[in-house]
Amino acid sequence: MTTFATKRAALAGHTGAQRSIGTLSIRWLVARTDGPAVLTLTVTDAHASAELTDATGSVTPVARSPRVHTERADGLEHVEAEGLLSLTVRRCDDGGAVLLFARTPLLESLGVAGGCIERPVLEAS
Repeated sequence: MTTFATKRAALAGHTGAQRSIGTLSIRWLVARTDGPAVLTLTVTDAHASAELTDATGSVTPVARSPRVHTERADGLEHVEAEGLLSLTVRRCDDGGAVLLFARTPLLESLGVAGGCIERPVLEAS
């Protein structure tokens, strides 16, 4: 599932060539046969994880990736969390970011059909 979005988020640690990516969270609202749910993927410099929150508010850990690779060029930051998440953000002069691309194989494994999902929302801290 490939999704493009234009949601802006404020990011910490946005100066310097070796800056930290901070903590990025991508949220997808998904429709499932057992009701709506929110898939949240959180990535830091050290690891990435995913959790699913169902309609009752119950949170279930879904996956974790111990490897995160980040590449930066021309104001873009591409983040890969092995087997979990691929995303690209454009950094803004004011410290915010725009989510340009986000993809996860977890959507398919959760039974979400292609094209049946809202745009993800980028949050940062």
